[in-house]
Amino acid sequence: MCGRFYLDSYHDKVREFLESAQEKFPDQVFATGEIYPSSTILSLGANQQGEISPGYTKWGFTNPRNKQLLINARSETVTEKPTFKTPFNKYRCVFPMTGYYEWDKDKKKHYIQSGDLIFAAGFFRRTTHNQQTSFESIILTQDSAPAISTIHNRMPVFIPEAKIAQWILDNAFAIDYLANQAHNYPTYFTSSVQ
Repeated sequence: MCGRFYLDSYHDKVREFLESAQEKFPDQVFATGEIYPSSTILSLGANQQGEISPGYTKWGFTNPRNKQLLINARSETVTEKPTFKTPFNKYRCVFPMTGYYEWDKDKKKHYIQSGDLIFAAGFFRRTTHNQQTSFESIILTQDSAPAISTIHNRMPVFIPEAKIAQWILDNAFAIDYLANQAHNYPTYFTSSVQ
């Protein structure tokens, strides 16, 4: 997956999520529209009571060695990589989006959507710098669905809305879900060149 997605703030459910998150975090400015790495993004995770709740993360893990952000992780190896293993096991979340972008081999930009709100699987970590805590997040990717494979060979892992709580709260479910990726595609995709 390339590094951009879209969040339509006029979508009813998105608006509800944003209003709830803004009440809890009034000082945060949430990115909407076309979203880039390092943006503060709407994220759904578990609160301290174990309930699924809207919040925020910054898209991308900082990399102190080369200053580049790590924005994606391969679902096939996430439980093996030292950088990702612990946050994946402890802090899974999902990212609401109304579509995402990919560039094909001819560098044409495609907007890909499934017709409704979709939820990309991911995880986050807490970091502290100069006594400031931040929450950095990663989007998981998988091999592309057949409808997308002619555009790009990778795509986000999507979680059905009914399974969000299981994804976030149940390690065994999350690991099994990633192991059965062929079943993880939304019903259909459409794409348009931007």
